[in-house]
Amino acid sequence: VNGSMFGFDISNPFTKKKREAAELARLQALQEEQRASRDNVRAANWETQQRVNNAIKQEKAQSKYSQSTTSSNRSKFQFEADEEDDALEDQLDNNLDALSNGLTRLHAMAVASGDEIKKQNVVLDRVSDKTNNLNDRIVGASHTLKKIK
Repeated sequence: VNGSMFGFDISNPFTKKKREAAELARLQALQEEQRASRDNVRAANWETQQRVNNAIKQEKAQSKYSQSTTSSNRSKFQFEADEEDDALEDQLDNNLDALSNGLTRLHAMAVASGDEIKKQNVVLDRVSDKTNNLNDRIVGASHTLKKIK
C-alpha cells in the first residue's frame, strides 16, 4: 500500500487569506525588483550611449600643433626662401596638423574605450554574481526534486 495516498495536507482555513496575501506581497515584491533591475539596465545602456557620444564629440578637439609659424621662423630652415619652399612648408604644416588631429582623436577614443570597458566590467561582475546565485538555487531545487523521485 502506498503511504503517500494516505498523507493529507491539511492547511488552516482560518489563515488562508493571510497566506494568500503574503504570497501576493512576495510576488509583487519580486515583480518590483525585476522592474527595478530592468530600469537599471536601461539607464546603464543610456549612460553608455552618452559616454560614446561624448567621446565622439571630444574627438573634434583642437590641434596642439600651431600653424602660426612665421616666415622668420621658416627662414631658419630654408636655404632659398621662395614660393615653392613656402608651399612645401605649408604642406608640411597641414600634414602635421592632420597627424596631430588624428592622434588626438585616437587618444580620446582609447581613453573613452578604457573607461567604458571598466564600467562594463562592473556590470558584467554584477550579472555574473546574479547568475551564480541563480545557478546555486537551481542546483538546490534539482537536488530536492531528485529526492522526491
